[in-house]
Amino acid sequence: MPTFDLDALDIAGGHFIDGRRVAGNGGAAAVLRPSDAHPYQEIRSATPDEVDNAVESAARAFPTSGWASIAPRERIGVMRQWASLIEAEVGALAPLESAGSIRPISETIA
Repeated sequence: MPTFDLDALDIAGGHFIDGRRVAGNGGAAAVLRPSDAHPYQEIRSATPDEVDNAVESAARAFPTSGWASIAPRERIGVMRQWASLIEAEVGALAPLESAGSIRPISETIA
């Protein structure tokens, strides 16, 4: 049965704004593992300016992304490709899911 060390997980925090990771400069909150209430990450909320930047970035991206004009069958292809990328990283993602839920690694890796 697969195992992993909960305390060895390196979890990137922050926000993804305008194509880059932003730490967030708002208040901090501990993220607790539901299995034992141990804090495994600290996240910072976004400031109003960071939220404004995120909204402005999304507004700029929407008309140029082409997503709204892509036919549903083409969207399916994109979503399947995304699913394949996730499946290819199951070794890294499954421990994160197990840490953030109460599901055993044997379930999240399947």
